[in-house]
Amino acid sequence: MSLTPPKYPSRTYSPSSTARKSLHSPSASQSSDFSEDSNSEHFPYHDHDEWSTHNHSSDDVPLIPRRSTWIQPLENIMSDSTCEQWKNPFPSIPHFEHPDPAQPLTAACFPMPVALPKDTLLLDRDPRFEVTWAKDGSDMPKNWPKWYRATILGCVSFATLVVIMTSTAYASGIPGMMEEFNIHNRTIMLLGVTTYLFGLALGPLLLAPFSDMFGRRPVYIVSLLMFSVFSIPSAVAQNIETILITRFFAAFAGSVVMSGAPGTLNDICDDETRTRYMAIWILGAVNGPVVGPVFAGLIFQYAGWRWINWWLVILAFVSTAAMSAIKETNGNAILRQRCEILKSMDGRYWTHASIGQNLPITARLNASIRQPIVMIFTEPICTFWDIYVALVYAILYLCIVAYPIVFSQIRGWSPAVAGLPFLTIGLGSCVTVFAESKIRAIMKKLSSGDSGDSTLPIILIGGLLIPLGQLLFAVSAKPPNSPVVAILAGFPLGVGNMLIFLYVSNYLATTYKAHAASALAGSAATRYMGAALLPLLAPVIYGRLGPLVAGLILMSILIVLAAVPIIFMRHGDYFKARSALAHGSDVCKIKGCKTT
Repeated sequence: MSLTPPKYPSRTYSPSSTARKSLHSPSASQSSDFSEDSNSEHFPYHDHDEWSTHNHSSDDVPLIPRRSTWIQPLENIMSDSTCEQWKNPFPSIPHFEHPDPAQPLTAACFPMPVALPKDTLLLDRDPRFEVTWAKDGSDMPKNWPKWYRATILGCVSFATLVVIMTSTAYASGIPGMMEEFNIHNRTIMLLGVTTYLFGLALGPLLLAPFSDMFGRRPVYIVSLLMFSVFSIPSAVAQNIETILITRFFAAFAGSVVMSGAPGTLNDICDDETRTRYMAIWILGAVNGPVVGPVFAGLIFQYAGWRWINWWLVILAFVSTAAMSAIKETNGNAILRQRCEILKSMDGRYWTHASIGQNLPITARLNASIRQPIVMIFTEPICTFWDIYVALVYAILYLCIVAYPIVFSQIRGWSPAVAGLPFLTIGLGSCVTVFAESKIRAIMKKLSSGDSGDSTLPIILIGGLLIPLGQLLFAVSAKPPNSPVVAILAGFPLGVGNMLIFLYVSNYLATTYKAHAASALAGSAATRYMGAALLPLLAPVIYGRLGPLVAGLILMSILIVLAAVPIIFMRHGDYFKARSALAHGSDVCKIKGCKTT
C-alpha cells in the first residue's frame, strides 16, 4: 500500500484586507499560537474566523481552514530524543514531514493523533492529509498485474455460472422428486424454478447498495456464504415446500454476484480490456441456464436428484472460497480502508471516498429500488425494451423446460442424453461472444450517428434468429422427424439470445448515461420475472397443444416482438427527445438533468 505523502495545497486563498491584517498582525494568533519562546511546541490554535498559514509574506497565501473546535492544542509533545523511533511507525505508509521545519510543528515526528468530528465537511479538511492514489496510479485496481486481474475475472465468472446454473439444474431432477414426494402435478414442481428466479429478480434491487457501503469483497463473501447455506436444504429436504422456500433465499443471496460483477470488472479493466472481460463474464451469465441441465442430467441418471443439489452445494462453497481469496476492487472502499489506518494515528487524514457514507441505508434502498421501478413505468424506452427482453428471456427458459419434455418424454431418451441438445444453445452463445469484436467493428463502419442506434440492426437480426430456431424445433420435435434438426435449432436460439442480451444492454446504457445503472437494474428485474412465470405454462403448452402448435405460437409472438427494434430505428429520436432521463433529451435540457 503506497500513499502519496501529504503536500502543500495547490490552491491559494486571498483573504480580505481585514483578515490579511489580522494574519500579519503581531498581536494576532502569531503572538500566541506561533510563539517560539514556549518550551513545548503546539499545533496552531485559531479563533473561529481565522485561517492558518505557513507563509505570511505573500498576498496569495496557501491557507487551510481550521476551527478551534476541530483541532485542540496538544500537550506534552514528544521530545526530540524520542522522535527517531517514531519517524515511521507504520512502515508501509510514508510518514508525515512538515513542509517547513522552521514553523512550530515538530518536523521530525509523525503528527500526534488529532480527533475530528465525524460530520466535519470534507471541504474544510486539510488538503495535505487527503488519502488518494499514487501519482502514477500504480496502486489502482486497473493497474494490478494482468494475471491477477484475470484471476479475478475467473473467480467472478465461475461464481456467476454457479448461481445461474442452479436455476435450471433443478429441472432435471423433477421426475425423481415427483416420485419421492408423490406429486403428480409437474407445474407444482416447476415452482422451484419460479421461486429461484424471483430471488434473482429482487436480490439486486435490495442488496446492491451494500457494495457501496462496505465494499464488494465482504458483500460477496457474506452473500455467497448464505447462498451456499441455503442450498443445503434442497439436498436434504423431505418435502417440496422446503425446497421452494430455501431456493428463493439462496437465489436472493446469490444474486449479488449478478449485480456486482459488472462493477467489479469495471474496477479492474481499462478501456482496452473492458469489452473483452465483460464478454467472457457474460458467457457464464448466459450459458448458466444451458450448462445446468447438461450437468444435472448426467448426475440424475447415475446418482439421483439429491446428488444434483449436493454437487451444487459443493460448487457454491468453492465459489465462496474463490471470492474470499481475491482482494477488494472497489476504489472508494480501498481508499476508505487506507484512510482508517492513517486516522488511527492522526485524525486529520481524510478521503473524498467517504463522501455520502453517512447517507442512511433507507435512503440508499429507496434509490436502488424506486428509481428502476419508476423508469420501467414512466420511461417508454425502458418499458418497450424491458418487455421485449423479458419475453425473449422467458422463452429461453421455456425451451429449457420444454427440451426434457420433447427429448425425454416424447422421444424416450435417457436423462443424461436428453440434456445434450442444450449444448447447441451454448455453442451459439459462445460463437457470438467470440465474434463480438468483429461485430463491433462492422457497427463502427456503418454507424453515422449515435453509437446506441447502431446496435438496433444487430438486435433486429437477433430478434429474427430466435423465431427461426423456434420454427425448426417445432417442425422436427416429434418422431418420425429426425432429431438432428431439433438439436441444431438451438444454435440460432443461442446466437439470437446473446445478441439481444449484449446489445439491448448497450443501447440502454448509451441512452441513459448517468441513469444507466437504474435502467439496467430494471431490465434485469423484469427479465427474471418473465423467466419465472412463463415456464409454468410449459406442461400446458407442450403437453396439451403439442410441440408443433406450441412452437408456432411462440414463433408468432417473437415475430411481433421483432417490431420493437424497427420502431426504435425509425422513431428512436422521438422517444429520446421526450424522455425525462435520456441523455441529451429535450426534457433533460429544460430541467437541467445530469446526463454525464
